[in-house]
Amino acid sequence: MAAVDRSTGSDELLRRHLLERLETSIQFISAGEEGGNLGFLSSPFQQIARQLHRPPEAPDRAGSEEADLAEAEAKWEDAWNLHRTRLEALPTALEGLAASLAASAEAGAIAPLSQVDVVAGQARDLARRRTQALPEDLPATLHVQLQEADIVARRAALDFASHLRTTLSPRAPQAEGVGPQRHALWMRRVLGTRVDPEETYAWATEELGRVIAEQDAIAVDVLGPGADAGSLNRHLRADPTRALRAEDYTTWAQEVADEAWDAVVGRILDPPDGLGRPRVRLGEPGDGAVHYEEPRGTGGERRPGVIMRSLADGEQLVWPWMERTTVLHESVPGHHVHVGAHATSTRLTAWQRYLGSVPGCDEGWGLYAESLADELGLMPTPEDRFGCLAARRWRLARVLVDLGVHSRLPRARRCRRPPGGLPRVEPGDRHRCAAPPHRDFRGRLRFEVSRHLGWPAQPLAYAVGSRSGRPVGAVPRRRPAPRAVSWICAPSTTGASTWAAWGSTCSQAPCTDLHEGCRTGGPRRAGAAGESPRHTEGREMRRRNPAPLTGSLSPLCHENRV
Repeated sequence: MAAVDRSTGSDELLRRHLLERLETSIQFISAGEEGGNLGFLSSPFQQIARQLHRPPEAPDRAGSEEADLAEAEAKWEDAWNLHRTRLEALPTALEGLAASLAASAEAGAIAPLSQVDVVAGQARDLARRRTQALPEDLPATLHVQLQEADIVARRAALDFASHLRTTLSPRAPQAEGVGPQRHALWMRRVLGTRVDPEETYAWATEELGRVIAEQDAIAVDVLGPGADAGSLNRHLRADPTRALRAEDYTTWAQEVADEAWDAVVGRILDPPDGLGRPRVRLGEPGDGAVHYEEPRGTGGERRPGVIMRSLADGEQLVWPWMERTTVLHESVPGHHVHVGAHATSTRLTAWQRYLGSVPGCDEGWGLYAESLADELGLMPTPEDRFGCLAARRWRLARVLVDLGVHSRLPRARRCRRPPGGLPRVEPGDRHRCAAPPHRDFRGRLRFEVSRHLGWPAQPLAYAVGSRSGRPVGAVPRRRPAPRAVSWICAPSTTGASTWAAWGSTCSQAPCTDLHEGCRTGGPRRAGAAGESPRHTEGREMRRRNPAPLTGSLSPLCHENRV
């Protein structure tokens, strides 16, 4: 592919993007990192385990006609048959995973001991999960097959846990983190470009101080002289009337997403036809995470884009001033009009829509979208802006944790070790210095630290991805000027890419200093502006008078979502 004659326009963008992704993947696989991936949250084991979710207990019979009811019951039975098939396939899947881990270990790519132990524990938990009675309406034969498949799956999970403890644990390094050399491979994969760990660490430390100062200033405005971010945080959480009950979250979040859609679509951004409004749903209680699920099917005809929120176990109250920025990040003007636009594009190849994503491009756009939302008046109160800054503090803390642990950089001076202590003090300190403690802080801290110890470079996708694509020295404006312009993404002379704004279509004026992986046609997980390589296909998404973007986001930007 590298020897192919260079073409122009969208074809050249696609060629460069595909070439960068292939080269990065080959290096990653050859080093054993792909097969040796083992961690707390998002390694292949968790991806396998998530496929074993239990189907609904009964078909949806509410208000159904007889024909519709028969179809619903057939689909319900099919779902249980698929569940049986997945249970029966678990032994083969885990045997294959064990073989990959062994091959990578021979290449020197072994996860730290803490991650081997945590996944072994998760495998034991999977095997010992509570048994629930199967629905009585299932056919008798399927009922027996499911019971037998469940026994096989539990035995396979226990065998995998034993394999990790006896075979991999003795060889796993006790030190946390993967080390600078391996971390560089992970950073390239996540960001689509190379970054200087020490310079990035210094930037994140300085940026953290700036964000804390902004929060302190808001605290003084709200509470008066002498207040700081910690005191305002405690003040806001001390009043339960400021909170939402868990059962009210979906209605509130949907209203926020709809308000953003009305303020942005047709005025600031023009998404592709068929994208539609995002939908907010509440998932099963779990770790308290939130994520965006792109529309399924070109044109989005089968399922709309969904913001899925999972409440933490025992979480009773949700704080709107903390949640608003997250809803905007995931919906509009965030992932829904970026990733969603890519997923519904008929101009892009399947690889561009689903396989070419670059996390740094996707999440970098999401963070930029938060600032854009503030500029458009979608964070109307000081408390909302305080929550937005609090989210940025966490993301900057994640940068410090990731670079500190995996690239072995020292703790920033401002992050003094607090009294008390938590397991894995060093990473915990980096997070603690970046967020005011509150009642739920310790649980979230443990989750964050465990997550980043087992997922190298992923935390950089947010703040570092945003830094790469944002305009240098740009300051968000509350009122955008009326001139409408198109967002386009095009190749740069430096081999990097970024979001760029021009007052014409891509074919008329290619942007400069763009991420090499930028796609053409329209952004996926980034709103209209950050269209990656797909952007060049010709779709226009407009934003009013955006600041010129001159950062450098890696070619990965084009990969997945452009």
